[in-house]
Amino acid sequence: MTTIVTGANGFIGGAIVRHLVARGEPVRLLVRKPPTGALAAMDWRPLPRFDAREPEFRHAFEGARAVIHCAALNNDEGADPETFMQVNGELTGRLARAAANLPHCRFVFLSSLRAAADAGWSGRFTTGMAPSPTGLYGQSKLAGEKAVTKAFAGTGRGTSLRLPSVYGPGMGGMLAKLAHLADSRWPLPLRGMPGHRPLIGLFGVTSALDALLEAPRLEPLYLAADRAPSSFAAIVSALRNGYRRRPNLLPFPWAVVSAFRPNAAIFAAQSADVGALEGLEWQAEPDSVRGLTETAKQISQASPEVR
Repeated sequence: MTTIVTGANGFIGGAIVRHLVARGEPVRLLVRKPPTGALAAMDWRPLPRFDAREPEFRHAFEGARAVIHCAALNNDEGADPETFMQVNGELTGRLARAAANLPHCRFVFLSSLRAAADAGWSGRFTTGMAPSPTGLYGQSKLAGEKAVTKAFAGTGRGTSLRLPSVYGPGMGGMLAKLAHLADSRWPLPLRGMPGHRPLIGLFGVTSALDALLEAPRLEPLYLAADRAPSSFAAIVSALRNGYRRRPNLLPFPWAVVSAFRPNAAIFAAQSADVGALEGLEWQAEPDSVRGLTETAKQISQASPEVR
């Protein structure tokens, strides 16, 4: 029986494929574009569109024991509201229903903490909190979660896994920008800056998926994150340690920053309750420091000429 991974060309999807292959599991890729490099030799099929006919979904899922759905439109892709809902919401629902029709097939939808609340919200994420996303990305991810819950109601075979920002070589978004800043000699005014956010490494994601695929029965929703959240200062310090640079952090310039009325999201204080996933014998990393440092080491080893 085969484990199917959608979005295998992406940062997280690619890491999941490598993890499954290393375990010796049969894997099939569902991708929008033909895979390249090492993935090109693997079993792959086109990822059906949200409005595809039912036979396309049956063909894609033939022989599946589990589906890990990573493919999505992300915050930085500039899509319109309709496209966000079609890809992150409607397509997720179509895939979930197709998997639910297969006896014993499991389905894990990789969602985001943005499905629960916006980046500027402060508080502790839990599986029981009332979702309140206002952004297109978060709303479309929440729509996908609801579709999965509906498709697998009462079966214990389908779930959504909400993730924070994920670190590792090839990471994007905020962490990629911070990694670039950290790999400079310039002092950065981050010491004492308020706010913190949960993070997770690629290993934490793949080990969480192992736990979900092996659990006797799944709840509709889980959260995964390193146990302690990280401030911007801690993130940059850990990355600079991996680059073999001193932290070189200056005090945060409260007076200057407050005059410009910055985006409140950078000051948000967020954490995540991962107790439900730990109930499946998954272990969260105590914090993100070691993983971020190792990430920077791997980045520098992969491209020493750039540095």
